[in-house]
Amino acid sequence: MREQILLCYMLGIKRMVVAVNKMDADDVLYDENRFNQIKSEVSHYLKKVGYQLDHVAFVPISAWENDNLVTISNNMPRFKSWTKETNEGSTICKTFF
Repeated sequence: MREQILLCYMLGIKRMVVAVNKMDADDVLYDENRFNQIKSEVSHYLKKVGYQLDHVAFVPISAWENDNLVTISNNMPRFKSWTKETNEGSTICKTFF
């Protein structure tokens, strides 16, 4: 993951969406504290590389269960949305795609 973050930054990609996958795993079970721990660890590295955290969105997902990929998940009710900035303005997004 670290290499991909550094490569994106070196290529000039200044905004990204981080998908925190496997939220359905037996040792996680959609735990918001685990999501926040991962978010904190990744945020630390993103800042170290040079990213502005207001340009990075974190989305908890379960690809296996299709949670927060295309449809809103009932398993993660605390996650509300993230904002995508475009030339036309802001868009509120509630899933990864």
